[in-house]
Amino acid sequence: MKTQNMDLDYKHELSGDWSISGLMKQLDSLTDYLQKLELKQNEKLFVDCAKINVIDIDGLRFLKAWQEFARMRGVEYRLINLPAHMCAAIRTLGFDQSFSDCFPEVS
Repeated sequence: MKTQNMDLDYKHELSGDWSISGLMKQLDSLTDYLQKLELKQNEKLFVDCAKINVIDIDGLRFLKAWQEFARMRGVEYRLINLPAHMCAAIRTLGFDQSFSDCFPEVS
């Protein structure tokens, strides 16, 4: 995972396996990132999903929880560069409404 400063906006890159088996490997680095996240209200966090190879319902639930955490802190959260398989999983698993504001092609 990588973070870049883009003026006042921030980009965080996710990669690899976001299924239940791979999620456990992602938690440590993501938890560290969330603890260091010092975005202020009205700033934007862009989460680049282009390098996610696998995602299942547990990975989507986790991303939704992460989205809610950011929003509770007043940070705008956007998923970007979603691979086709991730969009398909969102539709198939019924997360259309949960992520509709993150990328218009799902709604």
